Amino acid sequence: MHSFLADASRISDNIVVLDEDESRHAVKVMRLKQADEIVISDGVGGRYLARTLTCESRSVSAEIIRRLPSNESTLNLTVLMGCLKSDKLESAVNQLTQLGVSAIIPVNMSRCVAADKRSDRLEKIAREAVKQSRRARVPSISPAIDWEKAVEAISSSELALMPWEECEGLRARDVYEKMPDCREITILIGPEGGITGSEADDARRAGAVAVTLGRRILRAETAAAATAALVQGLWGDI
Repeated sequence: MHSFLADASRISDNIVVLDEDESRHAVKVMRLKQADEIVISDGVGGRYLARTLTCESRSVSAEIIRRLPSNESTLNLTVLMGCLKSDKLESAVNQLTQLGVSAIIPVNMSRCVAADKRSDRLEKIAREAVKQSRRARVPSISPAIDWEKAVEAISSSELALMPWEECEGLRARDVYEKMPDCREITILIGPEGGITGSEADDARRAGAVAVTLGRRILRAETAAAATAALVQGLWGDI
C-alpha cells in the first residue's frame, strides 16, 4: 500500500487532496487508480487509511476511511549533527527520519566542512523518508547553528549523549540503567573530522554524557544512525 504526505490544511470533511507534486508522483510513478487504498500522513501526527476518489495528474483526492494508530516514537529525540558534506548530511537526515527522531539540527563545529545555509533540500529528504517509513510526523530540520547555540541546547536537555571515540568504558546502556525514565534526549554527533577535545569539554560542562560506540571508528553519518537506533532501543520504541 502506497503512502503519501498531505498537509493538514488539505484535509477537510474527511476528504484529502494531494498537492500537485504528490499527485503527479501518485499517478505517473505509482500508477494510482480510482478506488485504490492508500495511507495518508499529515506530517504533524495524523495517519489515515483512505480510498482514492479521483486520480488526475495535478490533483488526486481521496476519502478518509479511518484514522490509523500513531507510529511515532514515545521518545522526543533531537540530533545535533556536525555539518557534513551535502550527500552525507542528506543520508544522515534520511536515516534519522526513518528511525523516528523528532528534530535534526546541523551544527557548525571546528572540524566541519562549510555548511549549506539552505535547509529546503534536507526538508525534502525528510519528507521522502517520512513517506517511505509511513511516519505520521515530519521531523523539524533547522538551519545550521553555531557551537554556542548547540551548547545551550545540550544544557537545556533532560539528557544529552555524546558518542566520542576518546571515551572508554561508559555505554549508552549504562546511562539507561541510571536514567531509564528520560523522555527527552539529545544526541551530539561530531562532523567527519570528529569532536575536538575543547568541544568535548564544553559539551560535558553543559551536561552531556560521553559514551562509547565500541572499539571501531564509525563515519559520522553511521554514528548518527547507530546512536539513534541504540537510544530508540533503550528509551524508545525499537
